[in-house]
Amino acid sequence: MTADPMPFTEPPRSLTDRLSDARAGAEQNMVRLSEICRQISADREHWQGGRTLRQASHDSAFARLLARLETQPVIEQAKGVLMAQSRCSAD
Repeated sequence: MTADPMPFTEPPRSLTDRLSDARAGAEQNMVRLSEICRQISADREHWQGGRTLRQASHDSAFARLLARLETQPVIEQAKGVLMAQSRCSAD
């Protein structure tokens, strides 16, 4: 059994052909990018539903977590005041 001395390869393409293919690919990518941007804009408008960004994000879980993080120091300070007044531990 002998090995094929020269495997089949495509002939080299010219730089002009490769550049033309690259331009066509870039144009397709730009069309897709424009479609994605339009969809993101439509999704954002749908999600906000005419409300401000603050009002729209109020319902999100992330916004609720941020609010909890903002109030946590206040809660801890109030616990410290109660512990000092009643002379008890945090437990």
